Amino acid sequence: STISKLRSESARSLTGRMQPKLERQLTSNFDDFSKFIDDEDNSDMEVDGATEKITASVKTTTSLPPPRKGSKGVRFKFLTGEATDIGGGSENQDKGMLFYCGEDNRHLVMGVFDGHGRELGELAALVARDHMRDELQKPDLIKAIESNPTKVLEKLFLDAHIAIKKKFVEKFKNSGWQVTEMSEGYLTKRMKSGGRMSSVTNVHGGTTATVVIVLNGWRMIVANVGDSTALFGSKDPDGNIFVKELSAEHSPESIEEFIRVRNEMPSKEDSKYPSLRFVYDMFDKYQTPKYQCPQIFEVGKDPNNVKKTGTGYYFKNVRSEWATLVTTPPHAKFQDALAFTRSLGDLHLHVYGVSHVPEVREFDLSMLHNGEESQTAVLFVCTDGVWDNWKYEDIAAKTLDEKFIKPALEANDAQGLTDELMRENLKMARHNFGNQADNMTGIVCLIRSVSTADNL
Repeated sequence: STISKLRSESARSLTGRMQPKLERQLTSNFDDFSKFIDDEDNSDMEVDGATEKITASVKTTTSLPPPRKGSKGVRFKFLTGEATDIGGGSENQDKGMLFYCGEDNRHLVMGVFDGHGRELGELAALVARDHMRDELQKPDLIKAIESNPTKVLEKLFLDAHIAIKKKFVEKFKNSGWQVTEMSEGYLTKRMKSGGRMSSVTNVHGGTTATVVIVLNGWRMIVANVGDSTALFGSKDPDGNIFVKELSAEHSPESIEEFIRVRNEMPSKEDSKYPSLRFVYDMFDKYQTPKYQCPQIFEVGKDPNNVKKTGTGYYFKNVRSEWATLVTTPPHAKFQDALAFTRSLGDLHLHVYGVSHVPEVREFDLSMLHNGEESQTAVLFVCTDGVWDNWKYEDIAAKTLDEKFIKPALEANDAQGLTDELMRENLKMARHNFGNQADNMTGIVCLIRSVSTADNL
């Protein structure tokens, strides 16, 4: 069968007889899976003029907030920049936010939102970004986050999720569609034309959301749904690079997420598996349904014995991570697929266990930075259009390279450094993915102890 043949090809790749390819993953049921890049090398594609396309959606404040002491008494200051590029798309569905708030600009807020879905991806990201940006500038909300970050941020993400749903309804009703909210909570639409009603279709689209809040200059709160990663990087006096993922992993390869979804909605056919399918993505001329793709996990007689099969079909990034999906089961009225297990929007997939609830983590910058013994550290908050092209150690090493970082330190501003990183990322994206290069948005925050800064 077609599936057996493709499974066989994937298995051969694992034995080294066939090297898996690096491809841009298109997850939307409404995306065109037939337009994948040619095998030609695109490394020499023209990138001149890229700086004209790269703009910071929120400018860095001209006056930096006064340095604040961390839990160890270490004083930090931050140099920030934000850049975005449309890549090979027809619209940029990425959105970002970067601002200081509170008395004396004592709190720093960063966030990225990666929309998906041809019709509604940009709208979902825009609504989520605007809602969170407006709310996070309210002093009372920031005070509440200081007291109970998990509870407050879960409510913030829920409210953004609801706002996206309301905006979807408004958009289609204003365009003459008949919109229906189903009992399970998702939306459908149909259009009356020439006295006849069109077939019912699913309202499809959503966004990732990763928000980083640095309270009082040292207490860092990270909340996310989806795959827009927040990464911390530092370099010790001997030049060794260290990186740490700050955001939670919501990949379909996460065993924890597999078990979470299974607990919420087990399959009626086999309760050891969730109703939502966790699969390795593949694309082929037979247009194989996503729910028929190879399963990521095998479960033994003991439901807690969950193992990865490792039978991926192609890599989605330069870190050789398999392209994976969660997809609705065969009996679902509408077929949907998504490259992560949590998101805002994606109302139909939420019926089967995709969640809008963020994982909230807390970090002490004094502990991450190693205080005055460390050189300048860096925090990246980026969409996957950036992360598809970098190994984590490589982007940290490039940014913290003395020659690369020196102009930013002298200018007391990281915008130029961020623009240069985005130009480099655009070049690599075109090499790796050709005209299928994804939208890309990145926030870069250089973190310096005052003692280091004073020695310039």
